[in-house]
Amino acid sequence: MRRADLKSLICTAAQARLATLRTQPYTRLAELPHHHGEGINGTKAQLSIYRDDIGSGRLRIVVQGIVPGWLGSSFIRAYGFTVDPDGSLASLGEEALWDFT
Repeated sequence: MRRADLKSLICTAAQARLATLRTQPYTRLAELPHHHGEGINGTKAQLSIYRDDIGSGRLRIVVQGIVPGWLGSSFIRAYGFTVDPDGSLASLGEEALWDFT
C-alpha cells in the first residue's frame, strides 16, 4: 500500500474510532485501559487510544494514528476530547494534543 494511502487510512480510522468513543457513556470510557494499541488492516499503521484522568473526574480520551516512515520518521495524527462525570464533552484543540503528535 502506498504511503499516501496509509496516511489517509490512518486518519479515517482514527476519526471513526473517536466518533465511536464520543458516543460512549462516561462509565464505559472510565473503564478503558490507560493505553491500548492495535495494527490497522495488516499494515504498518498503528492506532492507539489513551485515557487519562486529568482531575476532578474529568477524562482525556485521545486517538492517535501513526504511519512509520523512513529513518525513524513517522506520520502522526491525534484527535481527542475530554468528558466530565456528568457526560459533558469538549473537543481537544491542537495545542492540547501536542504530547501525542
